[in-house]
Amino acid sequence: MSQTIEEIEHAILSLSPLNLDRLKAKINGLILLSSPSQGEDQGDDGLLFYDALSHAISEANGKKHLPYPVFKKNRYFPMYKKKLPDVLKFLGENLPTLKRIERMYLFGIVSNVLVTNLQDIKIPVSIGAACRHLDRVPELMDNAFPGYIQAGLLRMLVQAGLSNGKSSRRASEQH
Repeated sequence: MSQTIEEIEHAILSLSPLNLDRLKAKINGLILLSSPSQGEDQGDDGLLFYDALSHAISEANGKKHLPYPVFKKNRYFPMYKKKLPDVLKFLGENLPTLKRIERMYLFGIVSNVLVTNLQDIKIPVSIGAACRHLDRVPELMDNAFPGYIQAGLLRMLVQAGLSNGKSSRRASEQH
């Protein structure tokens, strides 16, 4: 089925604002996955997510985190590179159009939820363990914040946390 640009434009103009945001997130995700310049790191979000994750790990295990350029040479980087697009797609579909500071805060919450889960199931917290469990982020976020994602409340949690100056770790611990 082939559509003209005009037909596609007409269909897009008839979308609700929420569906328009979802479409934008999906398009951005497709661009991110297909872009050769960002494919290796998943762009700025790859670095931002790693920064949040490495800080959460460092806080949990008391060890200094690996700087991103060093991590890119680590044996777990290919796994991170493979699993991160699904995490970013999940977050983008459920929280489209977040500002950079909101994404940073959200990545902190997600990282802390992941690290807390590793601790709860008695897995030593490390970058390798975190990378192995990245594909569990949707499940872990739903368990940590039951119903928030479906009800659209996760965005409010991010915005409230930023306006109150809460750390993303405290936000994830409160629920």
